[in-house]
Amino acid sequence: MYGFQIMVEGDYACFTRPEMKVERVSYDVPTPGALEGLLKSIYWKPAIKYVIDKIIVFEPIQFNNVRRNEVEKKVLLRSIKSKMNGKGGDPCIYADASRSQRAAMILKDVRYGVVFHFELTGLKNEKEALYIARHEALCTLDDILRESARMLKVKGRFYMVHRPFRLPEIMTKMCQYGLEPKRMRMVYPYVDKEPNMVLIEGRKGGNP
Repeated sequence: MYGFQIMVEGDYACFTRPEMKVERVSYDVPTPGALEGLLKSIYWKPAIKYVIDKIIVFEPIQFNNVRRNEVEKKVLLRSIKSKMNGKGGDPCIYADASRSQRAAMILKDVRYGVVFHFELTGLKNEKEALYIARHEALCTLDDILRESARMLKVKGRFYMVHRPFRLPEIMTKMCQYGLEPKRMRMVYPYVDKEPNMVLIEGRKGGNP
């Protein structure tokens, strides 16, 4: 079991009570399920399951009533496909035509401490090559860095492509094995998405 502690804060928050169908009313504190969803939005993979151990409320519970504009309709997938195939149709939603005003009771000035750990689900990729590459089945990060440092000449260059969530560990271990990090670049799948890869260049025996 691995334990982690994070701080979650913001100007406003809404953890909607399911019995409130139209007007949204927030729970006093976030539910474990809501925090699990928050963690999954940062990093998720089938092989791990997040478990919330403790929720600490640092600020007084304060509510604020707001009114908001929403659209009543959703964009239909078949309308988008029809437009892409050149068959016509209008997949757009026009706010002026479908706007409705709703009230909501939300939290303000929130700050929570979250203690959690993750457990392995036992799920793995059915393709052996992908399983070996993604889950370090045959070698660990330490194995790769140790052998790379052994094979490289002094001032030799080391390159790695990895997942961004491992970056602190990668940097620490590279220095531990004498591979000084020199350059790093994040790779973004889309402009508005979080990076899903990091490119790292190191040099054996390089200066900090």
